[in-house]
Amino acid sequence: MKSRNHRIKIICYHLLNDYTGSTNILSANLAFLASKGVNIDVYSSFNNDGFLSEVNGINKINVYYKFTKSKFYRLVLFVIAQIRYFFSLFKYSFSKDVTVYVNTILPFGATIGAFFLRKRIVYHIHEYPINRSVINRLGMFIATNLATKLIFVSNYVQESFGLTNEKRSCVIRNYISERLLVTSADHTPQFNQQMNILMICSLRVYKGVDVFVELARKLPNHRFTLIVSADNDEIESYFSHQELPSNLLILPTQKDLQKFYSTANLCLNLSIPDQCIETFGLTVLEATAYGLPAIVPPVGGVTEIIEDGKNGFLVDPRDITTLTRTINEIATNETLYYKLSTNGKAMAKRFNRQKSFEKLEEVINAIGK
Repeated sequence: MKSRNHRIKIICYHLLNDYTGSTNILSANLAFLASKGVNIDVYSSFNNDGFLSEVNGINKINVYYKFTKSKFYRLVLFVIAQIRYFFSLFKYSFSKDVTVYVNTILPFGATIGAFFLRKRIVYHIHEYPINRSVINRLGMFIATNLATKLIFVSNYVQESFGLTNEKRSCVIRNYISERLLVTSADHTPQFNQQMNILMICSLRVYKGVDVFVELARKLPNHRFTLIVSADNDEIESYFSHQELPSNLLILPTQKDLQKFYSTANLCLNLSIPDQCIETFGLTVLEATAYGLPAIVPPVGGVTEIIEDGKNGFLVDPRDITTLTRTINEIATNETLYYKLSTNGKAMAKRFNRQKSFEKLEEVINAIGK
């Protein structure tokens, strides 16, 4: 960055520190900016373990929040977090060259405070919620009306917000970590008619968790590995009324996913389109870097990673018959399998980490002028 960077101050807000894609990308972005000499304060739920906890060179301020099954308690924690975000900005009232960096549409209390104090506001938007709850509608309204600059993770998200032609909006694609790029470079998955089928997602119905379980029941010759962003108690509670098939392995949050990519043969994303549209699909991108063919929904940002018949297939998760047929086709056609694998590795290289960093650097520099 420019020589003025020692004067740049970024105040970053992120609601839930965890091991999901949006936190992963934010952590890498902040590590990059910190390495360039940018002074960064991060307000997030450091009471949780997550990618942000592992970033060096940033000032970490805990704003307590966690996901709970009680909607009322979750709402109380959310409101308290917004109030804390708002008032935390007054600490920087007289600070010059301050940019407020809001990750996702949810920490909008910070946006209101920043707008009130006339600070520059950069939004990094990872989602386009189908569920138009009051909170989501409010978050979207505040982001689109108060932000100085909006960064979207895919063309799909930018188009969904209707901001394709606005100068204050741009797309900076998510990317694969440097470590994963190195470890995946020489890896080629092995064709196997009895596949290990991997899915990584949140423990939510709309993410297709129940569809994945049903596939395991219908395809007993294959092994199914489901990794969810949840602990063992949450997993036990979710599946307490189901008898799970013996070929299904369910694991809680995993810090290191690379060993699972390296032992899988196929990756699935089963987000249900009328409940949740995948805005990017970072784990799908990581899987393709390891050469795994992928089956994903036919809508959303994930279609910018997977091309139907080239490096995977686009299948509606609600169509269980087509899903099972597609899995069987991949499992019985070695030529097809390796074609999808080779094309996937080539496609993953297009999501260049350095290019995304350079675009982020341009945004931060330009907004301060």
